[in-house]
Amino acid sequence: MNFILSSKSYKNNNFFSKYKKVFIITGKNSFYKTRLNKVVLDIFKEKQIFVFFKKKEIPELTELKKIILNINKFQPDLILGIGGGSVIDYSKLSNVLINEKNIEHCIKHNIVSKKKRCDLVILPTTAGSGAECTNFSVIYIKNNKFSLESKLMKPNEVFFYPKVLLKLPQSIRASSGFDAIAQSVESIFSLKSNSKSISFARKSLKILFSNYLNFVLKPNLKNSKSMFVGSNLSGKAINISKTNAPHAVSYPFTSLFGINHGHAVSLNFLKFMKLYYLKRFNSISRFSINGRFLILFNLLKVSNFSAFNKFFIVLLKKVKLEQDLRKLGIHNSQYKKIISYINDDRLSNSPIYINRKIVHDVIFKD
Repeated sequence: MNFILSSKSYKNNNFFSKYKKVFIITGKNSFYKTRLNKVVLDIFKEKQIFVFFKKKEIPELTELKKIILNINKFQPDLILGIGGGSVIDYSKLSNVLINEKNIEHCIKHNIVSKKKRCDLVILPTTAGSGAECTNFSVIYIKNNKFSLESKLMKPNEVFFYPKVLLKLPQSIRASSGFDAIAQSVESIFSLKSNSKSISFARKSLKILFSNYLNFVLKPNLKNSKSMFVGSNLSGKAINISKTNAPHAVSYPFTSLFGINHGHAVSLNFLKFMKLYYLKRFNSISRFSINGRFLILFNLLKVSNFSAFNKFFIVLLKKVKLEQDLRKLGIHNSQYKKIISYINDDRLSNSPIYINRKIVHDVIFKD
């Protein structure tokens, strides 16, 4: 898999010459505001093209069915996903879920086709999810999050085009970038982590910690390229380890309250990190939680959890990711609704035992 990082190499690449029918999944902002429409239409000017503009903020079943129906009619030899996490999930899923009539059953039972429909290329327009290099995708059915996993989901090629990040709103850069940071941190504490995932996470965080703040406040091509690399490494880490509590609890904040995913993860990130630290000698993991915190302390050049906590408090404030639930319209009375949409699979990947009462106390008690 190649990572094409310059405008010139992207435009001159002959990778696409073999394709005749290209199905593009994107959002209007990703396609037009980034001016990728001009680049893409220039590359495919002699090809048959079908462009599907997604409308939903999160990947959901009804829209996925429409995508697959249109793909089945068009019969492409290439699916090209241009966008953030939702577009990438749609692109990966539509390539392994072929029959639109029984999609819900397949999603709920993790059933995918035995071979992918056609080649898949991803052009991410945010630096956050790392979804372009994972074997899994998420989809929502009536606000409930489901995850499908298959090696067939990985794209044939990924193109990184740093210029697109410069045109993102600051809030999106802040949210997507923090998602990458949280993924790598969570990967370090995941029950499924191993030496390889730890290596990816450490490399990712070294890059992300060095570039995230400037990327949000003063984006340029250099820090944008670095954020793409850091995000991709983050994706490689969680492809092995998966995420845990902060991500598990984040999904209802996005599906119910419309909070951007990375921002939603940030709301309870430090609360769970504090819980992990307090329970570090009473874990259910095979590894030392204390040892995993030392990895993070060394990366941040801090000596204790208090300094670690302060670093993130200051960082979240500087990038303007609001942490006050009340200011976001979220109250204790909504707990039962929130808890019903928490992802149990991700929650169970945490290094300490966590039940619903603990989740309530973490979210709503100072």
